[in-house]
Amino acid sequence: MRARQAVLAVRLDAQERARQADAGVPAARRGRGVAAQVGLARRCSPHQGQVLLGAATAWTEMPATSRALAAGAVDEWSAVLLARETACLQVMDRARVDELVCGDLTGLEGQGPRRLVAAARRHAAGIDPGALVRRARRAAGDRTVTLRPAPDTMTYLTALLPVAQGVAALAALQRHADGLRAGGDTRGRGQVMADTLVERLTGQVTAERVPVCLNVVLPATALTGGAEAGLLLEGGTVLPAPLAHDLVLTAAGSGTSTDQQAAGATAEGDPASAWVRRLYADPGGTLIASTSSSRLHPDALATLVRARDGGICRTPWCDAPVRHTDHVIPAADGGPTDLPNAQGLCVACNHAKQTPGWSQHLVPTATGHTVTTTTPWGMSATSTAPRALLPEALPAAVEQPTWGEPPIVAARPALPPSLLPEPLPPEPGPALVLPRSAPPVPLLPASVLPGAPARGRGAFEASVVRAHRRRRPTGRVRRRRGRPGPRPGMRDAAVHLSTPSAVERCLRALVGDLIGEGTGGRGSSRGAEGG
Repeated sequence: MRARQAVLAVRLDAQERARQADAGVPAARRGRGVAAQVGLARRCSPHQGQVLLGAATAWTEMPATSRALAAGAVDEWSAVLLARETACLQVMDRARVDELVCGDLTGLEGQGPRRLVAAARRHAAGIDPGALVRRARRAAGDRTVTLRPAPDTMTYLTALLPVAQGVAALAALQRHADGLRAGGDTRGRGQVMADTLVERLTGQVTAERVPVCLNVVLPATALTGGAEAGLLLEGGTVLPAPLAHDLVLTAAGSGTSTDQQAAGATAEGDPASAWVRRLYADPGGTLIASTSSSRLHPDALATLVRARDGGICRTPWCDAPVRHTDHVIPAADGGPTDLPNAQGLCVACNHAKQTPGWSQHLVPTATGHTVTTTTPWGMSATSTAPRALLPEALPAAVEQPTWGEPPIVAARPALPPSLLPEPLPPEPGPALVLPRSAPPVPLLPASVLPGAPARGRGAFEASVVRAHRRRRPTGRVRRRRGRPGPRPGMRDAAVHLSTPSAVERCLRALVGDLIGEGTGGRGSSRGAEGG
C-alpha cells in the first residue's frame, strides 16, 4: 500500500504542476500546495507530507528500494532514510548504491533502519567520497534552534549545531556545573546546566525570573461566581493556578523557589515583567469576538485568535505553531477582519492556501469556529477550533454534597444476580470504617469549609500526594537507620498516610454503609467497636 501511495503522490505532483502551468503560475512557484494535499490525504501534517512526497520522487530513481518497499522487505521509514542518505549522489551513483543495499531482498531480512543507513553511507563513500564532503559542509548552513512542548508544562529547547560546536557548548556547561557543585551548590548537575543555559542566553541573574504573560480565560458565569477561571499557556496547555501564582511571583521578584533558596539567590525582580491577560468566553465556550476595519489583524485581535485556536495551526493534522493570522475568506474577496473570519495558520499552510484552486468557507455549527478547506482536486477537510479550556461542570446526575449527608449519585440499573460477585468473607481484625454516628466529610473546596480562610473567587486547589513505604498504624513514622529525611521544602508536599485524609474517611464511611446494608447491620456494629 505504501508503494502504491508513493506512486499516486508522484502522479498528483505532476498533474498539479501541469495545472498550475496552464493557470499561469510562475515556474518557481509551481508545485506549491502539493505536499499539503498529500498530508491531508495521508492524515498527517504538511511537513510530513513534504517528506513523503520528496521520498516518493526519489524512489523513482531507486528501483531496488521501490521493489523492496512493495514486497514489504523494508518499511516506509527505512526507505525514506535511504532516499535521504543518497540525495547527495548523482542519479547513476544513487542507482548503484540502491542496488548494492536493496538489490537482494533476502539480504534485507532482519535489517533495521540504522544498519541500512550505515550500509548506504559505506557504499556512497566508496563510490563518491567528495559528495559526502560537500554535503557535510552544506549541512552547517542548516544550523538552527527549535522549541517543542514537553509533558508537565516543560519544553525542549533544541540546537542543531556542527558537532564541534555542540560538544564545546555541552562541555562548558558541564565544567561550570561541576565548579558550582564543588563549591557547595545543592542542585543536581543537570539542574545547574539548565539554569546556566537560561541565564547566559537571557542575561538574567537567575533562570526562573523570566517575564511571563498569562492568559486567563473567564467564562460568562465567572462574573456571577458560577464557575472558575481557566489558565492557559501557548499551545492549549492548561496551567494550574498554584503554578501560575508561582510564575507571577517569581517574575515580579516577590517569591523564591526551593532551588533559589538553596543557591542563596536574592536578586530583585521587576514587577512590570509579570502580566495577566483576561479573555472572556460566552456560555458556549467561545471567546468573545472583536472587529477591525484594517486589513491586517491588530495585535489584540491576533492574540485572541491564537488563544482561541490554542496556538496550533488550524489545518487538519498539522501541529505546527501559529505564525500567521489569516483571513478565512480573503480580504480581496470582501472578507472582514474580525474574529469569525480569522484563523491561525503556520507559514507553510498559509502559503499553500494561496495556490489557485484552494478555497475555504465558514461552517455555522454549535461546536465552535469551523472552517472547511477544499483542495484543487476536490478533497475537503474540516477543522474546528478547540473550546476554551475551562473547568467542566459536574454532570447532572451528581449533586453537590451537603453537610451531614453523603453525595447523591444517580441509581444505575441493577445487575442480574448471576452476574453479581460472591461476597468476600470478613477479614480478621478491626474494621477500617467509621462509626455510623460520625458524619461523613463532604468533598467541598477549602474556601467554603467553616473556619477556612477566605480566598479569592475562582482560586484553584491542588493536592500533591507522594507514595510512601508501608507504615505501621501507630501514628509514628518508622525510619530506617541511616536513611536521610525529607528534603527541605518538601514536607508540605508529602501526605502522611498514618493520618487518614478527608477522602479516605469519606471512602471508609461509604464502605461501612455498604457493608451494613448488605449484612444486616453487622458492619455497623463492627465499625462502632473499631471506633
